[in-house]
Amino acid sequence: MRRAYRAFAGTVVLGGMAAVSYRATKTIMNHVQSRNSWDCSSTAYKHIDKFSGNCAITADTVKYSDRLAEQNAEIIETASLDGIRLRGHLLTNESPKRIILAMHGWRSTWTKDFGMISAFLENEGCAVLYAEERAHGFSGGNYIGLGLLERHDVHCWINWLTERFGCNIPIYLYGVSMGATAVLMSAEAALPENVCGIIADSAYTSPYDQLKHILKDELKIEYLIRMHLANSICEKNIGESLDSHSTIEAMETNTVPVLLIHGSNDKLVPIEMMYKNYIACIAPKEYLAIEGAAHGMNYMTDRTAYEETLKRFWKQCEDAL
Repeated sequence: MRRAYRAFAGTVVLGGMAAVSYRATKTIMNHVQSRNSWDCSSTAYKHIDKFSGNCAITADTVKYSDRLAEQNAEIIETASLDGIRLRGHLLTNESPKRIILAMHGWRSTWTKDFGMISAFLENEGCAVLYAEERAHGFSGGNYIGLGLLERHDVHCWINWLTERFGCNIPIYLYGVSMGATAVLMSAEAALPENVCGIIADSAYTSPYDQLKHILKDELKIEYLIRMHLANSICEKNIGESLDSHSTIEAMETNTVPVLLIHGSNDKLVPIEMMYKNYIACIAPKEYLAIEGAAHGMNYMTDRTAYEETLKRFWKQCEDAL
């Protein structure tokens, strides 16, 4: 009788632990993916703010973000493969040298992530399409795809740009953080010939690797059961599991030149992920490691090295045309 009672009690305890773990993981995944579940006063936000190193809004960030927002950008829209309305902001001139598709980061904005570099891009004769990621801003969608769905959105924007500008102007895919992961993953499917290069700033290798890093290495909490549950929740949310695709797999078949940029002090996305992408890439490739830069702060930390590397990368790609 006692054995049966103990077995029953043990089952109840394990069931209770499983239920608590599921609820905790569901809360985490809501913060990670759900459009309407992000709260800057939440514990999740405070944890990320504590170790990411880039969440403080500086006066320069605000100034340049406001400057970009005030530009007379053309508001455009296209549809994703799953029927979601995607919004973008196009800044161009009469005869651009190249076209940049700019994909911002997770829970960020196009003005914040590209405000500081926008003047440089403009001065270099670039037409820039600043995309608003799905489930951000005025784009549709209830869930963030963490790069898994956004990789398809990149192709939709490429098609739009080709229809607008034709096939003779080189296109570069440029992303920061989640946007960088999206542009790298987009190379899993063959890219059109007018896509001449990919620029990935602070990319993670996969949503699975990224969430595991946050749980295990930064928050120091048990992650094995949570990762299994998180995979199931993600698949329910967007039809893809966290580990269904990776930038490494994309780089193993990619043929488009790649420039990888990362900060040595990036605690949110460790620089080791950049090196893994570099090793995996079979196309022409180079990387720029910015000493002391936190996540997504590479241009702010060493503007000269960043600009010189971009100009050299563009020249190499365009000389090869």
